[in-house]
Amino acid sequence: MYRRAAAAVLALSLLAPGTVAAQNSAQEAADEVRTLVRALDPHTAYRIGEKSLHQFPDSAQLRAWWITAGARAGREAESLKAARAFVDSFPEQGWAWFALAATELEALDLRSGAVNSSARAMDALGTHPDVVRLHSRAMLFSGRPDEAITIIEKAAAESGPVPGLLQIQASAEFAISRNDPSYLERAIATARSAIDLGRDEVDVIVGAAEMLQRAGEPTVAVELFARAERLAPRSISVRQAVWSGNRRRDDLTADQKLAVILEDAEQLIAMHERAPAALYSAWRELDGTAASDHVEPFAEEILSEYPDSREAEGVLVGRYRALGRQLRSAGLSPDQPISDTHLETLRRYREALNAFLSRPSFHRPVFIGDAYQNLFQVSELGIPPSDKELLRCCGRDGGARADESSHHVSRSRDRAR
Repeated sequence: MYRRAAAAVLALSLLAPGTVAAQNSAQEAADEVRTLVRALDPHTAYRIGEKSLHQFPDSAQLRAWWITAGARAGREAESLKAARAFVDSFPEQGWAWFALAATELEALDLRSGAVNSSARAMDALGTHPDVVRLHSRAMLFSGRPDEAITIIEKAAAESGPVPGLLQIQASAEFAISRNDPSYLERAIATARSAIDLGRDEVDVIVGAAEMLQRAGEPTVAVELFARAERLAPRSISVRQAVWSGNRRRDDLTADQKLAVILEDAEQLIAMHERAPAALYSAWRELDGTAASDHVEPFAEEILSEYPDSREAEGVLVGRYRALGRQLRSAGLSPDQPISDTHLETLRRYREALNAFLSRPSFHRPVFIGDAYQNLFQVSELGIPPSDKELLRCCGRDGGARADESSHHVSRSRDRAR
């Protein structure tokens, strides 16, 4: 079974962008999207799922996996909206609650809600392995690893071991090991069992490898990442895991590590025909390193060719946050004179904040409050806001921007507490 699954993953991963394999049933269409999500290729899964829904609009399972793919591909806001509409329209449909829980797990400030949503999915769908895995992940991400293990062990007693559940159990045991070191060896053993049982399941391999890497086994992790890359060569998430593993390699110098990552990133970008998601993943990985000059053109390409994309928004957020970190490390104070060098950094910081806030629309509005809060902090250093900045804060569109910014500033402050 696992070998057939691997062949399906590899075939789907090699599909050209925009290609959709013909499906004879809604179940086949749902399985295709699920396979790509579990192969950590949500961008392809989302694109294929969107097209398949035109053919099978009434398939709850297909819709759930399509929404899940969108959330994991960075479309958090629209996926959350779609999931909530799904639940509102079909409150007794377990797959609707599955979609909502999967989407909530991708938003840090909504993860606590995923526990209840995934529980509702289990009430409707029973011990379906995908649903049990989602519920146990929700428990783990909510800081309840012991409960996650209980859920998984109960499912294993009823249906036998499942690789995906063992991988979550290993992560839960590793979380407990931080306070109880006796759990560390148990976590490593469980991770190895998950890998042995699910040798061709990409998300199992990557999840277990990441845990083993944190547990002090980087060499094993690099080998597992390479296996995942062979199974899902188009997956941006897998490539990012590979890059993370390469950063921890002991057999390469710092320059060699960056060279290996940059070469792999170039291959990924070419494979995705310079799609913004691939460009952004490479820029985000290497920006701020000795390879920054090599990837800055990727950021500029995103901003010029895809100005309305979520990746362009991510570049602008990344830029102002990097400058903000520089200023915080300098320890500037309103009571002390500011050097010319720091004044120049403040000027660039202010420009970066305004570049983000000047966008006509936002994919992740939560950053609006973050940016305004930082802009206000600049004014506290003795640099008052311009008339244009004040007008924007007061709302360009009948006060709508003012309401939105006020709401998100409050949320930013709440999180800071």
